[in-house]
Amino acid sequence: MKKTLLFAGLLCSVTAFSQTTLFSDNFESGTSNWSLNGGSGTNKWVVNNAFTGYSISGIPIIADTPDQPLAVTASPQSTYLHINNATACIGFSACNANFDTGSTSDQNATMTTSVATTGMNTTTISFFYLSAGATGVSYGTLQYSLDNGVSWTDAGTYVNVSAWTLASVTLPAWDNQATLSFRFNWKNAGSGNDPAFSIDEVKITAVAVSSETITGVAPDNTSGWCYNAQSTFGLDFVSAGTFTSGNVFTAQLSDASGSFTAPTTIGTLSSTTSGNLSIPCTIPMGTVVGTAYRVRVTSSNPAVISADNGTDLEIHAIPTVDAGTDQSVCVGQNVTLAASGAANYTWNNGITNNVPFTPTLGVTIFTVTGTSAAGCVNTDQVSVTAAACAGIEENANATSISIYPNPMNDHFTIEGATQISSIKVIDLSGRTMMSFEPTNSNNYSIGTLTAGTYFVVITDGKSEFSKRIVKQ
Repeated sequence: MKKTLLFAGLLCSVTAFSQTTLFSDNFESGTSNWSLNGGSGTNKWVVNNAFTGYSISGIPIIADTPDQPLAVTASPQSTYLHINNATACIGFSACNANFDTGSTSDQNATMTTSVATTGMNTTTISFFYLSAGATGVSYGTLQYSLDNGVSWTDAGTYVNVSAWTLASVTLPAWDNQATLSFRFNWKNAGSGNDPAFSIDEVKITAVAVSSETITGVAPDNTSGWCYNAQSTFGLDFVSAGTFTSGNVFTAQLSDASGSFTAPTTIGTLSSTTSGNLSIPCTIPMGTVVGTAYRVRVTSSNPAVISADNGTDLEIHAIPTVDAGTDQSVCVGQNVTLAASGAANYTWNNGITNNVPFTPTLGVTIFTVTGTSAAGCVNTDQVSVTAAACAGIEENANATSISIYPNPMNDHFTIEGATQISSIKVIDLSGRTMMSFEPTNSNNYSIGTLTAGTYFVVITDGKSEFSKRIVKQ
């Protein structure tokens, strides 16, 4: 059952996005995109495909540079940017990624042209690198500039890495910039291990933000839904901008905690229209009970994701309705049916909850519909048997004899009888259901009987008495 509650639409959205590659270099074309060195020391940046070190009699003096992984273009030994000891390159032809610990160095490899990220976000630089060195002594650094190289800021330090590793760095400071530049810096000051700082497969990407928006997401007149009920509603929203041919707006339902990690599609609308729109939605049967659901709208062309509706929605549990136990009475006797488990109740056959009525002869099935405070419903049934009672009635002369407790669960006790010779329990049709021999305690078990109304017939001396009992 659907309940109603007005929700105010929240004016928020997530804009469309498209990832763009702003710069890429695998160094197969040389150093054209970079300005190298200009700092201090004989350990300098070079671009080549040298990976072999230097050995004497098979004993490595300068270690080989590790091969590259398959993800690197032209691997395993492609052209790459790296630090090299110029003296070792000239003297031993060891032009790979090695450095002289005795030559204190501070050298840069700087992009010759900046990139613009105006109107973009999620700006990211990625690259493969090696950098063994030594912590705090010999290491590489990624630096960036937002003012055409006037000032530089560190964005990451690279050390103690001897196998080619992919790095990816994203900083909000790089978004929406007219001039963004990067450089790699190498410092060494007296110790450390090869390989020296090495770079390959540099790529700069950003997400282009478009003007399309989806705002004002709000379910129409909905305060939640009942578990396992067919619930429909409209999801209102406002689209703005240019949505192109084939665009589909999709309404999504979060999980019970409000997460859209794996959203459920609850409705779609094929449209390129901007303005006030609504998606017909259906909550799937079996969606679990929860109190923190959210809804949102996405588009396909371009891809836009709205903010959620901003208010928790609930899928309510249905009430556990209990109509009570089946009853048996004699024709003409009153019966009261009182259900439980809900906020209010409606019975069939014209009866009212907890109000006595007189059933007709025979077995009648009564159905109660219980409605919770949230408007969710469930039903239960109870049978009422009204019998002619075969002329059985409670003996008015047996006032000195009592049976207790009454109503009872499993046992009853007879009090006031002095010469009991027989005891039997009969139902309302006159059938004998149980017989007992008298006991000193006058306590008798009827635990095996079903719930209902019975008569206990007692022979005491020369008289026979009957008492009505109710077995619960």
